[in-house]
Amino acid sequence: MRIDHIRNFCIIAHIDHGKSTLADRLLESTHTLDKREMREQVLDSNELERERGITIKLHAIRMGYRGPNGTAYELNLIDTPGHVDFTYEVSRSLAACEGAVLVVDAAQGVQAQTLSNLFLAMDAGLEIIPVLNKIDLPGAEPEKRREELVDLLGCEPEEVLLVSAKEGTGVEELLERIVAVVPPPEGDPDASLRALIFDSFYDQYQGAVPSIRVVDGSIRPGMNITFGASDVEYEVDEVGFMRLGRVKQTELNPGDVQVRLTIARDISNAGDPAAALQFAQEGLEVEPDNITLTTYIGHFAANAAAKAEQAMNNPNREATGAVDPSRVTEYYQTAAESYERVFNEKGTETEPEILERLIVAKFKLQDYEQAVSLGARATEAFPENPSIWESYSRALQEAGQMQQALAALQQAEELGGEATAALTQRKGMLLLRMNRDQQAVATIIGGVDAGLYSASDAFRTIFAHAYQEEFQNGNLDAAFALLDAAGPVAESREDTLARNFWRGYILFQQGQRIHAPATAESAREALPVFERALEFFQAARGYEEIHASADVPKFIDNTQRFIEIEEALIKRGR
Repeated sequence: MRIDHIRNFCIIAHIDHGKSTLADRLLESTHTLDKREMREQVLDSNELERERGITIKLHAIRMGYRGPNGTAYELNLIDTPGHVDFTYEVSRSLAACEGAVLVVDAAQGVQAQTLSNLFLAMDAGLEIIPVLNKIDLPGAEPEKRREELVDLLGCEPEEVLLVSAKEGTGVEELLERIVAVVPPPEGDPDASLRALIFDSFYDQYQGAVPSIRVVDGSIRPGMNITFGASDVEYEVDEVGFMRLGRVKQTELNPGDVQVRLTIARDISNAGDPAAALQFAQEGLEVEPDNITLTTYIGHFAANAAAKAEQAMNNPNREATGAVDPSRVTEYYQTAAESYERVFNEKGTETEPEILERLIVAKFKLQDYEQAVSLGARATEAFPENPSIWESYSRALQEAGQMQQALAALQQAEELGGEATAALTQRKGMLLLRMNRDQQAVATIIGGVDAGLYSASDAFRTIFAHAYQEEFQNGNLDAAFALLDAAGPVAESREDTLARNFWRGYILFQQGQRIHAPATAESAREALPVFERALEFFQAARGYEEIHASADVPKFIDNTQRFIEIEEALIKRGR
């Protein structure tokens, strides 16, 4: 299909405004399904969806449509949930489309999720097609509701389509409007492959199967591809699109959406780990003894837990996937239980990666004793595996066994053959926690000299410990010493200003402590501290432009005021 004859759109609305019924009529009008295949809410395949009459999960399907002029078009439709609890399903659908059909009940009018979903679509830059549905209802007020939409969207009254999804009224006009208004997708078929994963499901025979939108290039069975979150290569087994069932294709091109691709071998990074976890757990209910499926549940849960931890410090849910930060403990618990079951089943034949993840899950759950015990067993089973030793070291560190943790980490270094950025920084942080600051700083800076990471990365590692572990616990001398020692890696302007500001701030705090008695003797001791703090604050001018909370001019004024006070106290004491 020519790319300019493709239209990708979704249906959005408040719950129970008739999205799924409208989708049924579109399928009928385009003859996508035979009459014997049709039923109410045909796209809602989940038993709970059909029982409650609501859409919980997005559903995608491809339709063929021939316009009034005889031109053939490919319409890719995604039906979305309307309930507020499933807003993330809507946002993922919008990312794969160029247009959105906004459905409003002609009796109830604009409601909460109407606005919420509309704003999501507008933020995504989609073309909006307003539709008033259920005009056949006795209580329908189409003209009043049309005015509401005109005021909301700023469109012309005739742009609001009047539709009865139940009776099929206005559906043909809607199809014509979709073709006319929704822009075709853009993409270069000759470019390198780029595609967006907007959904996934679990197949008990094929594993996690992602739904993708092809942006550039093309994808065919036999190709090797990678995901953005992983450098691992995967071989594509099968490509196709959805029309109730799967329809195999030989190739997918730019603009193709709601297509499925099946990927051989490792699938633990495919799609959204939280969704994949849910589907895998449903599969395990069917095959409770499937140890391979149990392994994937562990992988999906561990990946979901990692993303949930990211989400705790990242308000942008798009960056971290559809994971609930409050469920991080639940995810780790699921991962630990799954990996333990695999370990108990396979024993010494368990893959090292599973043991590593099991150890991590245990100490994340603060089950330090079990984590250390598992780590010891894992190093006995795989004494030459550096990753196992590294995980064991992390467990020992969390358990407070610092000397043993350092020994395990050094073993990981020796087995690895060469230093890595992660190991070097971890060793430096461990030495800092052991209060071996000089050795720690030398180790971290040594990683810069070895080209493992940047000077800025090294500075931030040292700075983080100086601030979080020393300064915030009142260890001002230790914090100052660390910042002083970090001089060789404070190369950027921001790092230099930060180092000067915080050294000045630490001295300012120390000066205030010394000044507290407000005697001539305390003033003589505090004066040189404040004078040195002033030098650092003056060298930090401009830091307030980077960090607004660091009011450097104010600290300079306050420090000068204390210097004047100390001088006055000294003069009076004479």
